This record gives sequence, structure tokens and C-alpha cells, in this order.
Amino acid sequence: MSEQIAELLVKEITTGGLAVGEKLPSEADLCVRFGVSRSIIREAVGRLEYDGYLEAKRGSRAQVTRSKSRRAFRIAKTSNMDQAELAQLYEFRAIIEGAAASLAASRGKKEIWNKLEKCIYQMEKENLFSHGKEDSFIDFHQIVAEASGNAFLSEFIVFLNDKISGMMQLDSLQVKKKGLVEKVHKEHISIYEALKTGNKEKAKRLIQDHITNAAERQGAILESIFLSNDYE
Repeated sequence: MSEQIAELLVKEITTGGLAVGEKLPSEADLCVRFGVSRSIIREAVGRLEYDGYLEAKRGSRAQVTRSKSRRAFRIAKTSNMDQAELAQLYEFRAIIEGAAASLAASRGKKEIWNKLEKCIYQMEKENLFSHGKEDSFIDFHQIVAEASGNAFLSEFIVFLNDKISGMMQLDSLQVKKKGLVEKVHKEHISIYEALKTGNKEKAKRLIQDHITNAAERQGAILESIFLSNDYE
């Protein structure tokens, strides 16, 4: 029963019946609505809190969270990861985003390339990473995922970027500290050019190189298969 009620509440949230920031009805109201006990309602609400649909606040009813906060599976805080775990996370990201870039090179359309051009321009305008701004950087990777034409892949990368935002902030500090702003900007330009010309393998390898470089700045070393100059 708790699972069924959780599914009904999820449907209500995803269809807009319960908006972001809106509080869930009281336990008493939910008990009457579904004709079940308080323990079943608490189980259902607990599941939605765990899945990231609801946020519980002491002394107040749970409220609906942003869609970016919802999770399909758990990713621990990157600040709590050791070097081996961090390397695995970067490796995972390289695999996922490499696949997205390969598809994007085949499926991308003019409007997508225009979005990437604007994103790159914004990076240059903001002097990428120089003021601790990661918005354009995150947008770039999300647009590449969107260009893949795979809605599941695109949605998952939204989730992933939200979960690793702390890691990206640390990387931005390293980029600035080491004077790598121009180099990282050029990496994005190269990825864009490979995508636009439809070179699937080159786009894949360039974005994997880009992620590998970010990993190394955090002291996480990936296997050599993720770093190569052989793009042809």
C-alpha cells in the first residue's frame, strides 16, 4: 500500500498537481484521502524523501523539491569521497558524456549549435571560472547531452551535474589558481568544432580528454584509454 501511495504522489508531483515548494497535505488528510493508517502514509512519504521528491523540515510538513534534486540512484557527496571513488566518478562521467558527444555529432541540429556558440561566447564574456561561475560550463555539457537526441541521457546528465556541483566548484578554483582559464576555454571550442563537423570519434575523445584533465586537477588519475590524441 505504501508503494502504491508513493507512486500516486509521484504522479501528482510530476504532472504539476503538487508544485515545487508546495507542502504535502497533512498526515491526517492523506490518511482520509487514501483510507490507510498513519504508518503507511509515513512509509510512502519516507520513500519520496529518499528519492528526492520531498524535503522534510523539522516541525513542518514535507515539501516538494526541485526536479534537479530527484535521484534515480544515490551518489555520495564528492567531498566525502576518497581518491579511488573520485576517480570512478570521473570515469563514469567520461563514459556517459563521451557517449552523449558521439550521438550529438550525428544528431545535432543548427539550433543546438547556435546554443553552444552562445554558451562559448558567454564563457569568454564571463572569463570562464575567473569569478567562480560554473553556469556556462554546466550549460555547455547539458546542451551536448540535449543534442544527443536521447531524452533519458539528457535527463540523467542534468541529475549528474546537480549531484557533482561541488566537484565542479572545486575544479573552477583549480583552473583559476593554475592559470588554465584559456586552456579550458579552448577545450570547449575544440569539442564544439568536432560536434559541428560531425566527427563522432573526435568529439567523444575530446570531451573525455576534457573530463580526464578535470579529474587530474583533483588528483584523480584515470586510465590512459581516456586520454588520446588519436581522433581520426
